[in-house]
Amino acid sequence: TLKMKCRLPLLLLSTLLLTFAPLSTLSIDLDKYVEPDIPDYGDEDIDEDERFLVKTSVCYGDLGCFSIKGKYFNLLHRPVVVVPQSPEVIGTKFLLFTRRNPASPAELHYKNAKSVLRSRFSNRRPTKLVIHGFLGKGVMGWMNRIRQAMLKRVDCNLIQVGWAGGSVTLYNQATSNTRVVGAVVARMLRWLHSRFGVDLDNVHVIGFSLGGHIAGYVGRRLRERGTPLGRITGLDPAGPYFEGTDPVVRLDPTDAKFVDAIHTDGALWRVGLPLLNGGFGIQSPVGHVDFFVNGGRHQPGCSSLGACDHSRAPQLYIDTLKTAKSKAFSAFPCDNYDKFMAGDCGSHCPSGGCPVMGLDAEKYKARFTGSRLPHRYYLLTGPCTPYSVVHYHVTLRLSSKSPSGRTGGLKVQLSSGGKQCGPVKLAVDERRLSPGSRQRGVFGCTGWWSLAASAPAKLEVSWTDESTFGSWFGYRIKLDSAVLTEMVSGRAHRYCGYGSFKGGDWVSGRRC
Repeated sequence: TLKMKCRLPLLLLSTLLLTFAPLSTLSIDLDKYVEPDIPDYGDEDIDEDERFLVKTSVCYGDLGCFSIKGKYFNLLHRPVVVVPQSPEVIGTKFLLFTRRNPASPAELHYKNAKSVLRSRFSNRRPTKLVIHGFLGKGVMGWMNRIRQAMLKRVDCNLIQVGWAGGSVTLYNQATSNTRVVGAVVARMLRWLHSRFGVDLDNVHVIGFSLGGHIAGYVGRRLRERGTPLGRITGLDPAGPYFEGTDPVVRLDPTDAKFVDAIHTDGALWRVGLPLLNGGFGIQSPVGHVDFFVNGGRHQPGCSSLGACDHSRAPQLYIDTLKTAKSKAFSAFPCDNYDKFMAGDCGSHCPSGGCPVMGLDAEKYKARFTGSRLPHRYYLLTGPCTPYSVVHYHVTLRLSSKSPSGRTGGLKVQLSSGGKQCGPVKLAVDERRLSPGSRQRGVFGCTGWWSLAASAPAKLEVSWTDESTFGSWFGYRIKLDSAVLTEMVSGRAHRYCGYGSFKGGDWVSGRRC
C-alpha cells in the first residue's frame, strides 16, 4: 500500500533583466507590413440563457469561451472548479533565446511583427517551448538549465513561456487558468506559422506539471484547426484535478504527432484535493510512450516531504540533454513496475533496441505511433546527478539439494575495478526459496559506465532468513549459479561455486 505523503508547495522565485537582441536578417519591410486578423474559436459553445448560482463560463475575445461544466467538472477528481482568469491577469509571456542570445531574452508579442523581426528568431530552425507549472515563473532555475542544455545540444529557437499571473494562486484556479494559457500559446504559434512560415512539425512543447497539460491544450487547439503540433513532452504532468479525467481535460496522445511523458511522482489513487494525494504527478499513461522512472512514484534521495519527487522530472530531462552516452537513459517495456523489478519482463532490450528517455525518444516514434497504446517503459536512476545507471538483470539458481521450507530476501553486490555496486535487495517482500527454483531481479549501478562492457570481477550473494526459527538453528540455502546480464547490450556473465551458506553470510562465485 502507498503511504500518504504530506506535501508542501514549492515556490521558486527568480528575476532576469530583459534586453532585446539586434535586428535579424529576415527581409520584410516593417513600414509596409500590415497584420491581418486571424480568426480564432473557443473551447465551447456557451448558452447565454443559462442561469446558475455560480459563474460557469467566461469568454475572452478571440480566445473564445471556457465552460467549467461537462467534462471539466468531476465530483471526485475536480470537486471545486472555477472559471479561468483573464489573459490580462495571467499575463502570458514569450521569452526567446537562441545560440546568438543565450542569456538575454527577446520578448515576442502576438501580432507585433517588429518583436519577431528584431529578435534572433529564425523560421529555418526548430522551435522549442518550455512551460512551467503551479507557482512557477517564466525565468526560473530548472527552465534556465533546460535552456542552456538544449541550446548546446540543438540550434533552435527556445521560448520560455511564463504565466506567473495565473500560476501563483490557489491550485484549483491555476488548473483552470491552464486552458487560457494553452489558448494564448496556440494563438501565438498559429500566427508564427501563418506570418513567418514556422513549420509546426518542427515545434516541440515541453511542459512541467501543469505545463504538461497546457502543452496538451496547445496541441488540441492546433489539431482542431488542421495544423497539428509536432511533439509534446510532459515532465511529470500534474495529477491532482487531472488523474481520472477525460482525455479532453488532460494531456493525451492525440495532442501532437508524438507525445512522450516522464513520470516521477504519481499515485495509484487520488481525490481532487492536491494535499490528500499520494503525489503531485499523474500516474496514468498520457503519451505515445510513458517513461516511469523508479516506478514513477518515489525517487531515490527524496524524502516524503516537499516536491522533490515531482521536481525530479525536469532534473532528469536536463541530465538526458547533457549526457554524452547515447544509451544512458534506456528504458525497458513492462506491464508494471513490480514485474519489472522482479525480472519478469526479460533480461535485455527487445529487438530493435530500447528507447531512450529524453530528447532522443523521438527516434523511436514509428514504433510507438504505429501500434496499440499505452506503451509503458521503466528505468532506474540514482539519487543525484548524473542520474543514469547501468541496468542489470540477475538470475540466481538454487540447487535442487537446497533445503526446502526456506523463506527470505535475497541481496547481491558487484565488485570490479575498485568499485562496488550494492548491496541491493532483489525483492521487497519475502520469497519462498524452493529447491531448484530460479530467483530473478533487476537493479541499477551508478557510476558504473566504464565497467559496463566487461564482466564484474565478483558477484556476491546473501540472504535474509525470514523463517520463524531460522536464526536459532542456522538454516542454510544452497546456490548453484548466477547469471548476470547487462540489460542494454544483452551481454551475460555466469558465476558458479557458491555452495551452501547461512542467512546473513555473503558468498562469492567464480566466473564459469
